[in-house]
Amino acid sequence: MKQLSFNLDSNSELTSLLADPELGRWAERASAMLVQIYSAQQEPEWLESIAAAILARYPQARVVGASTVGEIHLGHTLTGSTVVGVTLLESSGVETLFLPCKRGDEEHTAKELLQILAQRLKVAGLLLLTTSTTFNANTLIAGLNRGRLAYPVFGGGAADYGRVKRSLVLHQQRCRDSGVVAVIFKGDDLHIDCHSYLGWRALSRPMIATEVKGLTLTLLDNRPAFEVLARYLNIANDERFHLNCLEFPLMVTRGKHTLARTPISVCRDRSVEFFADIRQGEEVRLGYGDPRMIIRDARQVHDKMTRFAPEAVFLYSCGCRRFLMQEQVELETLPFAKLAPTTGFYTYGEFYGNGEDLLLLNSTMVAVGLREGEAPPARETLRDPPEEAAELVDDPYANQHLRIMGRLMHFIDAVTDELQQASHELEEKTTVDKLTQLPNRVQMEELLTQEILSEERYGRPFSLILMDIDNMAEINDRHGRLIGDEVLAETAQLLSAHTRRTDMVGRWEGGTFMVILPDTQLAEAKVAAVKLYAMFGQTHFTHGEHCTASLGVAQYPPDYSLEQMISRVRQSLSRAKQGGGDQVNTLN
Repeated sequence: MKQLSFNLDSNSELTSLLADPELGRWAERASAMLVQIYSAQQEPEWLESIAAAILARYPQARVVGASTVGEIHLGHTLTGSTVVGVTLLESSGVETLFLPCKRGDEEHTAKELLQILAQRLKVAGLLLLTTSTTFNANTLIAGLNRGRLAYPVFGGGAADYGRVKRSLVLHQQRCRDSGVVAVIFKGDDLHIDCHSYLGWRALSRPMIATEVKGLTLTLLDNRPAFEVLARYLNIANDERFHLNCLEFPLMVTRGKHTLARTPISVCRDRSVEFFADIRQGEEVRLGYGDPRMIIRDARQVHDKMTRFAPEAVFLYSCGCRRFLMQEQVELETLPFAKLAPTTGFYTYGEFYGNGEDLLLLNSTMVAVGLREGEAPPARETLRDPPEEAAELVDDPYANQHLRIMGRLMHFIDAVTDELQQASHELEEKTTVDKLTQLPNRVQMEELLTQEILSEERYGRPFSLILMDIDNMAEINDRHGRLIGDEVLAETAQLLSAHTRRTDMVGRWEGGTFMVILPDTQLAEAKVAAVKLYAMFGQTHFTHGEHCTASLGVAQYPPDYSLEQMISRVRQSLSRAKQGGGDQVNTLN
């Protein structure tokens, strides 16, 4: 195998590429020739003209490409350029194809690609290039996962230098602005070593993705998603929203994977659209890149790839890494060029699969090593940092902003931990009733608000039970407050033991307790209330007596406010009290 990389800024450099003697010699005897073209140019004519010139000189070549948000040439990061990587195989094969795909077609496209792959023998790997801004790449990946692909899958989404409007993929001599380019690597002699690493860490407190629609996060902690981002990041809803969010993705832990999710734009309802999926109910945190973690992870992958001994290296890195690292971004890319000629680009989303689940990633580097034949005798693993990374550690004056960022990240972590601990302690004090260890009125009102939102959005009914211990003041007067407190604590235990796991029990005030019953109609709530009434009346309390209680039951009527619903169940309880107590009243 031979990998060659060219940087084209003009037609004269294209002429030099076509006349390159080493390329010509290898092309004559190559079993397959793959050309990857990655360009900052958004004009299809430029990419198509390069492809046409290469195919005129080398008609056997398979040509693919994409528009970018930065180009990688021999480990160096370029901007505003066009990079051409040529992979010449000696005994293996390459097949390329283009599949049209627009929003709504993702599952069909995935099925079509799986059918093609199932007919191919000796597949060694799959490269994907997509126009991720024109369809839901997450749905495409979910469809491909049904095929349980047992070989490495890698690649990235075409970009457009932060505009997030129109990206291009190239197949042979034609550019498209919507679709998938697939490169199928074939052969028993072809070995592919694929790795991904993130280097981002969570900063903020945990938040819950309350409502999600497709790739759009509508509510975060029950608030419009944009309001939350604006509060923490001080960003505006303008044309630079995506660029201002690049360094601050939302972090999600899903199984054994920590994933970053990068915002794209703000919708009219102040929801936020993302490149990749966030699932409803997931816990998310704002994240930020840690340069030292990035360099550390790059070293680890570099060492692993050293043992693999690649003959070619492909890099697919999220555009936000270049945005974060600035002129130091080559600290993670240049070491790979010491192993083998390196080609790649900065993406809108990265694809990574290594025989397990295929993932759509953000903010990630995907590094791919390729080799034909067996590896040569093991090289000595680099135990010391690569030269560029060593500079970060040893030179007291080099890369100062990375040093400062590393210290700042540590400081933020420490402060965040302290604030979370203080918040947890305060929350316990403000939302948990100290005597009964049940949610207090503040927390119950919050839970009620969530149930009202669920009913409004999904039509999920719920009901309330408000129970008051009869003659609680008399118990305190006769036996003292300590005995009265014991009655309250035992009542809390009884209610918790005789309600469903999905029900929510809390102390409302004094001797009054509330039970929220999700997904429960009035008739079912009445049955539950009668059961609690009977259990309470049969209980022999610590002070040696039985007690009675009055219970009010009501179902939430659509469009009622929190205050109206509380008033409604209070009315039901009042009727039970007015009837002499020791009974259940249901408000129809």
